[in-house]
Amino acid sequence: MVGFLSAANATGQLIFLPFMSRIIAQSGWRAMSLAVGCVTAVTAVVAWIVMRDSPASIGLRPYGAPAALRFASGKPEFWLLAGTFFVCGASTNGLIGT
Repeated sequence: MVGFLSAANATGQLIFLPFMSRIIAQSGWRAMSLAVGCVTAVTAVVAWIVMRDSPASIGLRPYGAPAALRFASGKPEFWLLAGTFFVCGASTNGLIGT
């Protein structure tokens, strides 16, 4: 999920920033601020309706439950993802951020 959200963040910037720049150039920053506020409000309402508080609220086991973690830790894909996220986080926060 963290990878999905990180990719969505980068993709969102690539998609929306050119449109936002065009609106600012044509109508000014106030129009862009209003548009961002409206989109944020709609997104918040949709998230409030669709999202749940926990996996248990929809009948699923909690993320990181011992059986799930035991199952995932035996897979090479898990360690590949964990390793790449570690390197990415260490380089971004430890080297670039510092």
